Amino acid sequence: MAKIATRLRENLNGKYFVDRIAQIKEDTNTISNAYAEHYANLHQQRAQLYLATITEIKGRTEWTTIPPEQQEVLLGELQKRACIHVSVENWSLTGNECPECKASIPQMESDLAALSGLKTQVLVRIQELNALTEEKQVVIERVRLGDFSKEPIDSEEAVEQVVQNLKEHLLDLVSKGVKIILE
Repeated sequence: MAKIATRLRENLNGKYFVDRIAQIKEDTNTISNAYAEHYANLHQQRAQLYLATITEIKGRTEWTTIPPEQQEVLLGELQKRACIHVSVENWSLTGNECPECKASIPQMESDLAALSGLKTQVLVRIQELNALTEEKQVVIERVRLGDFSKEPIDSEEAVEQVVQNLKEHLLDLVSKGVKIILE
């Protein structure tokens, strides 16, 4: 592909580029088709992963206790990225992005990297909503595992110490009637 791009650049910058129109057209189509294929594949991968995550969340038992209007809000960010519209066919007629979601390649790459975090946000919010519906006066505390070790864990003793500190903290919270959400 780099060779084709270099040849195209040279032909476009050439003194008599008009004589090279056929090669310029061929190289332009080759690059355009490669871009379209890459875009469509990335778009499809993003859609499949986001749709699978949405399906997984909807399959959880606690999902059924969430009111429908809140379900839609909870899944909004995931659904926005689960666009299945793009097709490689007639790419030159559709431009360089999906006409539905308008996502660029860097945006889709970012969306793929963000999937885990978005999923975690939704699951944490589901836990919070369920805790609120179970008991109106329930106390919820988020416990970040990273708060239990400021240093890298590099030995068995360090693992044991972190686990012991975490266990003590969690048992203390449970004894006080606190609902715990791990982060």
